[in-house]
Amino acid sequence: MTTQDRKTLIIHGKHPITRPPSSLHNESSDSKFGAAKNKQSVNINAAAIERKIEKQEMTVPPSLPMTIAQKFVQARIAAGYDKRDKLAHACSIPVAVIGEIETGKILLNTQNRQLVRKVQTKLKMEAFDLP
Repeated sequence: MTTQDRKTLIIHGKHPITRPPSSLHNESSDSKFGAAKNKQSVNINAAAIERKIEKQEMTVPPSLPMTIAQKFVQARIAAGYDKRDKLAHACSIPVAVIGEIETGKILLNTQNRQLVRKVQTKLKMEAFDLP
């Protein structure tokens, strides 16, 4: 047992603790716990996405029509929200999302459809079908 190289640590007023010298070195938590070893890159290849769209393997979600976007602006003003940030605060969504809805730039994927419906119910608008 004399072949082990150990150092004695003294903690204020406590009994000495012996630890191997490798544990005394400062290691970063990434290397210590093996973090970031099996992370994959999330680089999106634009050319591959374009090929998938051309082959109809992937579709781009439609955007909100301008007629419906204008209805959102009119309903917001009629409901008493003179600014977008007041409506965004009342709906608990970012102001940028309200801006995208009102300009018709929002893409209607599943998450954005839920946000549009949330704003629609807050403004008490009549039901309409989204594309």
